[in-house]
Amino acid sequence: MTVQSKAPESDGGQPPGGRVGRRAAISAKTLRTDRWWIQPVVTFAVLFSFIIYSTWAAFIDRDYFSEPYISPFYSPCLAVKCGTVPGSHGVPHLGIFGHWWFTSPAIIILIVPLGFRMTCYYYRKAYYRSFWLSPPACAVAEPHAKYSGETRFPLIVQNIHRYFFYLGILLNIILTYDAVHFSKHPVRYWLWGQASRLNRYHMQIAWVSLLWVAFSDVYVRLVASGTITDLRFF
Repeated sequence: MTVQSKAPESDGGQPPGGRVGRRAAISAKTLRTDRWWIQPVVTFAVLFSFIIYSTWAAFIDRDYFSEPYISPFYSPCLAVKCGTVPGSHGVPHLGIFGHWWFTSPAIIILIVPLGFRMTCYYYRKAYYRSFWLSPPACAVAEPHAKYSGETRFPLIVQNIHRYFFYLGILLNIILTYDAVHFSKHPVRYWLWGQASRLNRYHMQIAWVSLLWVAFSDVYVRLVASGTITDLRFF
């Protein structure tokens, strides 16, 4: 017969280094000694700044068109209201939303990219850590007593990501003049394979695209308002 010794217990009745429920029985918030808090702080600062700016840009409802440029926040212009405010004259519009649409036409457009980005797998990680601290970093305790993941409201709504993707495709058809799709053609297959390599840079592309959208709106706004002249090289 093999006799196994009983592990010593701590004052709380749990083995040292054991678990309380599903969590490690460690009183310290984390044992990490690096500056783990820098990434969630920077992420919070950048995302919060973008939220403030994009909200302002969407509701200001002016200076979003200067031939041939249109702010990505307002493209495609779907309301008859397009072109009736300073810095928007001459903008092409589809007129799907009639004169009854009295607020900024950007609200119609931003619903899709905003919903797609907020439910994107990378951005979930980014704002879960920076805004909700769930958890703020790897091996760092979170302040929440319970964790239910994305199985309950409101986080279960994240499952609509795929539907925003479908709507996003419709916008990309309008915003993109050319696209290469997968087929049995060897050249197109090679191009598809090369494009697939970008998947490893999901995080970097997410940040660059977010900041580039904001930069594009700023540039168009400055040109449309007459603050600067178009710095076109060709």
